[in-house]
Amino acid sequence: MTTIVEPGSWEELAEVVTTTDRLVVGRGDLFRNTPERTLHEIVDFEFQTEYPIGTEEGDLSSKARPSVRIVQEQLPQKFELDTQNQTVTVGAGIDFSLFLFDLAQTEFTVPHHYQVKSLSKQAFSCQGTGSVYENAFQSVGDAIATNARHALVAQHGSWRDWLLSAKVMLADGSIIQSGAPVVKSVSGFDLHKLMIGARHTLGILLEVTLRVVPRSSLSRSEFIRNDDHQIHLWNFATHGNRNTILHCPDQTIGVARETFAEDVIAFDPASNTLWLECFPETLAYLSKFGNVQANFWGDEPEINSPQAQALMRRTKQLFDPTNKLNPGEFGFI
Repeated sequence: MTTIVEPGSWEELAEVVTTTDRLVVGRGDLFRNTPERTLHEIVDFEFQTEYPIGTEEGDLSSKARPSVRIVQEQLPQKFELDTQNQTVTVGAGIDFSLFLFDLAQTEFTVPHHYQVKSLSKQAFSCQGTGSVYENAFQSVGDAIATNARHALVAQHGSWRDWLLSAKVMLADGSIIQSGAPVVKSVSGFDLHKLMIGARHTLGILLEVTLRVVPRSSLSRSEFIRNDDHQIHLWNFATHGNRNTILHCPDQTIGVARETFAEDVIAFDPASNTLWLECFPETLAYLSKFGNVQANFWGDEPEINSPQAQALMRRTKQLFDPTNKLNPGEFGFI
C-alpha cells in the first residue's frame, strides 16, 4: 500500500525525499499516476475497499510498486500580505479554499474565478463553475502545479502571471529559491516558472509569492455552465472523473462546440475554453481543435510536438534523474 506521510517541517520533508525511491506529490484528479507506479489506486477512498485480483483495477494495481504520498498540510503555512507591493507570500501546502478565506479578510485576492462569496456562511462563488474544479486540486501548490485554465484567464491571466517567486525542494532534498517577492529585485533565470503546470514532476513547491489584486477590481466571468450535463464517474479508480479542458483558437471554437455539444460541461467565451467529459481515446481527436489538458492518463500524450516532448524529457532528466517524483507526460523516462 501507499504510505501517507505528513512531515511537520522542511527538514522532515527533506529526510522523506532523500530516503524514498517513489513519491506521490499532490492531491487531485489532474495528477498523473499510472497503476504500475503506486498501490494507492486499489483503494476506493469513499468506501475504503480494495479491488481484488481478477478485476481490471486489481490486476493493474497488482503491478504497482510501494510509494510514499506526501501530504503538506502540517508544513509551516506562512501567510504574509504586502499591501504596498500587492503581493502575498504563503506556504504552498495550505488548502486553496483556506487561502482564499484568509485573503478575503483583506481587500485583496488572487484573480482566480473561484472566490469567497460569504465569510459567515463559508460559501464560495464559482461564477457559474463548480464541479469542473471540485477535484482538480486541493492546495495552493497543487493549483500552481496543475495550472488548469480558469474562467477569468482572459481578464486577469494565469498562475504564470501571478507567481513571482518560489522555494522549491528538489529530488535530492535540497531547497532552491527562484525569483523575488518584488519584481524589481528579480535576477537570474525564472526557474520557478518551470513548476507551473509541471504537476510536481520537477520539484515540490514549499512557499510561493503571488501577485494579488484589489477585490473591487475583480472582473466577472463570462463562464456558461451546461446545467443539463451530469458529470459521470468511472468505477475505474485510475481515471476518476473524465474532465478535460480544451482551449481553441477563434477558427475552431465554433466547430468544437458543435462537435462535442453533448459532452460540454461548461464554456468560457472570453478565452475560447471548453470543459468536456470524454474518454482517453478521444484525446488525439481533441488536439485537432486546440490545446488539451486532461485529468486522466490517456494512451496519447497531451503534448504531441516532438520538440516539446524532447524538451520535457530533458528537463525531467535534469531535475529528477531517478524518477523519484511524479511521472511526467510520458510516465517513466
